[in-house]
Amino acid sequence: MSAELAVSVTRWWTRVYTLGLPADLRAARRAEIESDLWESLHDPAGPRVQILPRLAGGLVDDVCWRANHLADESRLMWLTIATGCLLLAAMWEWLARPAIMAMLLESVWFYPIVESVHVLVIVIFIGLNVMLDARTLGITLRRVPASEVAAHILPWVAPAALVTLVTGMLLFLTDPTRFSANPFFLVKTIALVLAAMNLLIFHAGVYSRVREWDNARTPPRAARISAACSLALWTVVLVASRLVAYNWFG
Repeated sequence: MSAELAVSVTRWWTRVYTLGLPADLRAARRAEIESDLWESLHDPAGPRVQILPRLAGGLVDDVCWRANHLADESRLMWLTIATGCLLLAAMWEWLARPAIMAMLLESVWFYPIVESVHVLVIVIFIGLNVMLDARTLGITLRRVPASEVAAHILPWVAPAALVTLVTGMLLFLTDPTRFSANPFFLVKTIALVLAAMNLLIFHAGVYSRVREWDNARTPPRAARISAACSLALWTVVLVASRLVAYNWFG
């Protein structure tokens, strides 16, 4: 691989993981990488082909560097989603065993208790998200800094999200074939994935510059678009969740 292509890949990756940062911080990091590239290209002792191996070896460091420049609230949401994915994988591996599921399904109280908890935490989770999105849209709490609203709401959103995922997986595993064949469940799943992606993009990009618009009564357009998408997607998730049962018994 040519040195020019290796340099282009390195520059592209730098643009990706610095996306959304304040302009001065982003420029400083890119200048640092450009300096490293120049030294690599002009070092007579080292071959140019070492640029890509160095890039590959530094990917984890780059991600950690980016994580260190996230707001505390953003790190909480990234950690919550990562934890949720690991929990789902572990639960699938354990609960998908027929003997374990048979034991749970034989319980008279298992399904109604899990479903009740699931509905309760969905109400809490979506209710809190609506408050946060309303502030981000500039509809309410306009005199309260956006970061202060997030700091008070997200510590409650994170555990509610994890409980929602766990109880949802338990309900799904009671009859995965039936759920998978339900069109409203598929709609719910797609909306849920899109909502999570929207949340990650918001915290990786727009919220990284929250100090620039923290006290603005009307946040920037990118923040408002993200909040509007969030409201729409969580509404789809909530409505589709209720329609799953109606599709079965309608």
